[in-house]
Amino acid sequence: MFRFKALIPKGQFARSVSVLAGATALGQGIVALSSPILTRLYTPEDFGALAVFVAVSSLLLTFNSLRYEFAIALPQSDEDAAHLVILVVLLLVGSTALLGMIFWLTGEAVAELLNVPALAAHYGLLLVCLFGAGVYQALNYWAIRQQAFTPIARTKVVQGAAQAAVQIGAGVLALGVFGLLAGYTLGQISGSFALLRQLWARDRAAFQQITLRRLRELAVRYRKFPLFMSWSSLINAASLQLPVLTLGILYGPGVAGWFLLGQRLVAIPMALIGTSVAQVYLGAASQMKRENPAGLLPLYLSTARRLLILGGLPLLVVGLLGPWLFELVLGPAWRTSGEFVQVLVPMFIAQFVVSTLSQTIVVLERQTIQAVWDVARLVGVIIGFSAAGIFDFEPVVAIGLYSFTMTVMYGVLFTINWRLLQTVTAEKQC
Repeated sequence: MFRFKALIPKGQFARSVSVLAGATALGQGIVALSSPILTRLYTPEDFGALAVFVAVSSLLLTFNSLRYEFAIALPQSDEDAAHLVILVVLLLVGSTALLGMIFWLTGEAVAELLNVPALAAHYGLLLVCLFGAGVYQALNYWAIRQQAFTPIARTKVVQGAAQAAVQIGAGVLALGVFGLLAGYTLGQISGSFALLRQLWARDRAAFQQITLRRLRELAVRYRKFPLFMSWSSLINAASLQLPVLTLGILYGPGVAGWFLLGQRLVAIPMALIGTSVAQVYLGAASQMKRENPAGLLPLYLSTARRLLILGGLPLLVVGLLGPWLFELVLGPAWRTSGEFVQVLVPMFIAQFVVSTLSQTIVVLERQTIQAVWDVARLVGVIIGFSAAGIFDFEPVVAIGLYSFTMTVMYGVLFTINWRLLQTVTAEKQC
């Protein structure tokens, strides 16, 4: 870790990254620390409904604003960026109305298809979640444009605290699955008012000359975001959310709930650590590409070894003691989560190492390869769960097959990065 620390770039950028990463970790940590309380207030079936709710909202969130929020930081003038914020809000209004009609017409059928009938009574919360999360994203990108990183960081902590507080309070009041969904929804939209207040205090002049003509021009100017970015985001989201949805459909909400808790308590902490290391690696690799390209491959391999030690050892312990640990910390009803985690450990280790090093493709500007790999990963996951459904595998076997598929795919991505770096080294030596 001291070697990783030595690679961290100094200056305002590094401090901004540290503030955001630390606040995100704290917010997610609050949610994770609330789990031992929540598992004694809610059932695995309740958590299964939450898992499906999160999966559906994550998928729809990739399309409800057509990804125009990513463009907010790009225009030279604040006035054009303000137009994009308004464009996102208008798209959110339209998509929310459209989804509301779809849910009204087909809501019960969709809930039955997903094998979570309880979801049918909470489509209103889902609409609030989608609209509120979309608005938060737009305000978040505006704040990033203005380099207001400290206010963003505060909202990350508020989101985690709000989610945990509402879910615990609703659980004490025995509100059932509504409490979990309401807490998650509030967590997604908390902080929006604070960002909106800052925008109005500092930047409202940029929003005072919005015209329909300029909205149309900017929608066309940044059309690549809905045409390409939205589909790319959907593929990534599908790869992450498909397991939860499929487990719910094949085996019921209880299995989806056990899977969700295992993911929350193992994958999220590892992802937070990996994200911090990835930012360090990106800075070091970018500098090395400019100054010493031949050093990229040794940096890649040495970082991989350190990550394997840093993440592999604790994950192996979790794998060995998983059922006992989950039963001890969460309660007897959650031993199955530990059994699921046991078979997911190889995937978690590969994910921790390879996802952290995936910035290599960014540094080498080979994003097309990443896109092809994303599609291949999704296809592999679909094939695996299709086999589980066709041959009526037990849940732990289906999850083991998913773990195997993902581990292999991460191995493929690691090898691709390795070969690309070998090519770069050979070219520079010539």
